Amino acid sequence: MPTKLLISTKLRKIDMDMPNYSNVEVVKRANVYEGVCISHTVIFADGSKKSLGVILPGAVSLPTQVNEVFEIQGGRCDLRIVGLIEWRKCGTGDSIEFPPGVKVDFVVHEAVDYICHFGAQLAGSQCDSPERSDNTRAT
Repeated sequence: MPTKLLISTKLRKIDMDMPNYSNVEVVKRANVYEGVCISHTVIFADGSKKSLGVILPGAVSLPTQVNEVFEIQGGRCDLRIVGLIEWRKCGTGDSIEFPPGVKVDFVVHEAVDYICHFGAQLAGSQCDSPERSDNTRAT
């Protein structure tokens, strides 16, 4: 199991430059976790999946089943991977990679608008210290 939390703060985006997705299937029923995280699953023609959602201010714990890249479109939060990584500040423009089979705790200070890319990986990003090298977005 990795011991590093991968956070990209240098605008290395999977598809953040795309203002919308075309030719997709959207699952109508919302995913609701602990009453503060609400998302919809989007299925692409190639079978890949993403969820588009919002985490409202408060605290929530979310499990992962596969490798995930969590891309923050707006908002700010603190997060940790339980048992692996201590609390980190994240916000608008950050992309965070979570390994499969972990629990991620969030404390949301400003509603987090996110895209979760299932089965994805961040290429070339790193953050293995408790402090971010760029604290301008998430304080």
